[in-house]
Amino acid sequence: PPPPPPTCRAVISQLAAPQRTYGNSVTQTEGTITVPEGKPVLLNCTYKTSGSPVTFWYVQYPHEAPRLLLAEYEATDEEERKRRRGFSAKHERNPIAFHLNKNSSEVSDSAVYYCALSDTVTETQGGLTVGILRCLTLAERLTLYYLKG
Repeated sequence: PPPPPPTCRAVISQLAAPQRTYGNSVTQTEGTITVPEGKPVLLNCTYKTSGSPVTFWYVQYPHEAPRLLLAEYEATDEEERKRRRGFSAKHERNPIAFHLNKNSSEVSDSAVYYCALSDTVTETQGGLTVGILRCLTLAERLTLYYLKG
């Protein structure tokens, strides 16, 4: 049998390293991208999976811990839309991708961005089916810098 996957805590604490769990892999643009302020930006993320994962983008601003930027589901409330800061992402099926984009970049968007993929487990609780996130599969880090125009 294959070795057990790392715990979610271990995966999240190693955001700068590529991770693989359950045969999943994530690939995104590597290195540094420089974008003039006010211009659109597109960060690529493709992935391979053997299941039905949930996809995410995380952002890490200078001197801060990584935090969730967005998940694959639509923003449903004002707090979530605010957290996204104008970024959006949607699935593409061929190749399987979850690219991050923003129509008009801002200097304050300068950060490290991570594309992440999660395995899910479905459980039934009182007749309700719940998807539970197990572990994240992370791509190589990408640093995004903006030039003030």
